[in-house]
Amino acid sequence: LDVEHLGPHLGEQGFELGPRRHVEQIGIHHNFFQLGGDSIKSIQVIARVNEAGYRLGPLQLFQHQTIAELAVAAEASRSSAGAPAAAPAARPRVGLPAGELDRLLSDPAVADVVPLSSYQRHKLDRLLRAPRPGIFVVHRWDVLPGRVDLAVLERAWQAVAERYELLRTALAWEGLSEPVQVVHRRSHLPVDRQDWRGLPAEEQRQRLDAFLEADRELGFERDKPLPMRVLIADLTGDSFQVVIRSEEHTSELQSHHD
Repeated sequence: LDVEHLGPHLGEQGFELGPRRHVEQIGIHHNFFQLGGDSIKSIQVIARVNEAGYRLGPLQLFQHQTIAELAVAAEASRSSAGAPAAAPAARPRVGLPAGELDRLLSDPAVADVVPLSSYQRHKLDRLLRAPRPGIFVVHRWDVLPGRVDLAVLERAWQAVAERYELLRTALAWEGLSEPVQVVHRRSHLPVDRQDWRGLPAEEQRQRLDAFLEADRELGFERDKPLPMRVLIADLTGDSFQVVIRSEEHTSELQSHHD
């Protein structure tokens, strides 16, 4: 990139970064996450980057949070594309006493234990000091038109959860010298199916609002891997209300994972 500013629309291939922020110009030195980017949008960004011929993973966007920094990493990845594959970088070491770490890893359901970054610690500390319903809970919803094979959709979501470590990770801190991320070998994505067919549109909207409110009240599920849930509500038989619930503090807590 040889421009300092990208203009207000980020070009035709840009991304919507959540709620609009008042930014006169978005430049190559603006921070992706401060502009409203999150873990899901970071995956979309990296997918576009890789389509352009680079070799980057979501971890690089957490490490290089501006376009200027990411461009350097992208060029380095392209220049090394023909080189022999390097050994995977070692993960950050956990600063737990050996006994605590051994206790966590002795669980056959646990694959790995990873430390938190300073930013992640800040979020967790805030959550524990001043817990309140809905803090860091993120809902994304839309209507899927047409006939949908719900069984296939559920299997696809579950396959994604099994594929990526960041969707098999929980937090642990009780009885430990410091909080850590615990990567589980398997995870299950809960899917709640509901039938709203025959209800007036206004009542369907009220049910959606009630679901969102009740889900916020559930709060933080501290030891559960994959802090996500999915609602699929049949609206008409050929359109479906889908809600995906995630927890910002835990999705961002996955930044050590590629």
